[in-house]
Amino acid sequence: MLHSSTLSSLLQRSFGKNAAFIGLQASRKNSNCHCKALLKQNQIITFGERQNFMASTQPKDQMHFCPKCGGRSFPFEGKKFQCDSCDFTLYINSSCAVAALILNEKGELLLSRRKFAPLEGTLDLPGGFVDPMESAEEAIRREIKEELNLEIVKLDFFCSVPNEYIFKGLSYYTTDITFICKVDSFTNMHVMDDISEALFIQPLEIDLKEVGAISMKKIIQQFQQHYITELQ
Repeated sequence: MLHSSTLSSLLQRSFGKNAAFIGLQASRKNSNCHCKALLKQNQIITFGERQNFMASTQPKDQMHFCPKCGGRSFPFEGKKFQCDSCDFTLYINSSCAVAALILNEKGELLLSRRKFAPLEGTLDLPGGFVDPMESAEEAIRREIKEELNLEIVKLDFFCSVPNEYIFKGLSYYTTDITFICKVDSFTNMHVMDDISEALFIQPLEIDLKEVGAISMKKIIQQFQQHYITELQ
């Protein structure tokens, strides 16, 4: 997790001395009471919280046959499946996903709207899954190009958040790695791939209730908390 004391220098390195703090300077016009009220309003997520999905979506309740030999005795033992017939072992590990925090020259955060299920129509941070044998840095550059036609010229690690992602009735565990990114220009930006809309919102004006994924709520909330710290 990024410490709040480093956020100012990180934003300055990523977006430039002037552009990085336009949003902060504008937000300083609000009172500290307003900032605290906003933070309290959006404190609907705690970092120790896990998603409470129906047990039927868990791999142990959905996977009943060994994928190697087709055996029917394929019990789940803590973190893995172990086939009683051929001794094949299948571990349930976390997959890797990436997300981008991108600010424009006004200090507004770039959000996308999900085009398809799951969580169709909700707000999201642009990003996606890391492909096999691809680094997280390569993945975020590729995803931002595929979704928004933007070229990332600089990125810095912000935080990582665990997530449970349900797709077609099965839970996938992910680790969502987030970067603060700078792009060369927004001139040629247009939505593609699996997003229906791209929009810029001041970080402190984002309503977390409109954000679909639990991990994205946590990431944005963490960014808001650091942002508010800079105002005080």
